[in-house]
Amino acid sequence: MTAGALDGDPATKEETLSGPSGRGEPVIEELTEVWASIVTACEQLDEEQWDRATDCPGWTVRDQVSHLVGIEQTLLGEPSPPPLRDTPAHVLNPFGW
Repeated sequence: MTAGALDGDPATKEETLSGPSGRGEPVIEELTEVWASIVTACEQLDEEQWDRATDCPGWTVRDQVSHLVGIEQTLLGEPSPPPLRDTPAHVLNPFGW
C-alpha cells in the first residue's frame, strides 16, 4: 500500500516516502506521514520480528500490519479476500475475537 493509493493515484515507494503530490489535503498529508513511517519501520524487520507475538492474542506483527493494509484496501473499495477455511484457535466468536 502506498500513500499515492490513498488519494487514488498509484505511487512508487519513493513517492510514498516523499509525501503527497502537492494537493494540500491535511488528512492525506498526515496519512502519507503515517504510511511512510510504517514502510520505514517494516523495512527494518527481519523474519523473526515479523513473526513476533503482539499484545493481541494470536496476532503477530505480520498479522497486524496485514490488518492495517486490509482495512485501507477495504476503504479503497477493493474486494475482500475469501474467508478462511478453518477458524484459528484464538477466534472465539463470529466477529473474529
